[in-house]
Amino acid sequence: MTNLSMNAKIRKDLIRLNNELYDNNTVVKAIEFLKFMKKFHHYSFNNRLLIFAQNPEATRVAGYCTWKELGRGVKSNPKKIFILKSIPCKIKKEKQNELLENDDETITLMKYGWTIVYDISDTYIRENQKEVPLLMI
Repeated sequence: MTNLSMNAKIRKDLIRLNNELYDNNTVVKAIEFLKFMKKFHHYSFNNRLLIFAQNPEATRVAGYCTWKELGRGVKSNPKKIFILKSIPCKIKKEKQNELLENDDETITLMKYGWTIVYDISDTYIRENQKEVPLLMI
């Protein structure tokens, strides 16, 4: 999936969510949204909004590697949920003054990119694995 199609899908989901929140059942939708937000307190507001817009029935989400570490596999053709992840990027600052010796330093900037997470409903317990408590997700 290209960035353009990803952006178009997310934009469409956000517009649908916005329209749903402003229809006749605004209060009911707002309460549903707040209950949903409570489940994902360790995600940023923007990522919670993206998760809700793409899969309002999501209960627990994690990336492929996290599910694998927990002894779960991701089903074929799962519903992908796109969220933003931060990517630290170090940049070396150049000398601005020849007289200063310790002017060389690195600056860490944050870039953002898309990542995919999956809901627990799109996973299964792998063979020879016990049910793992999912408190850490």
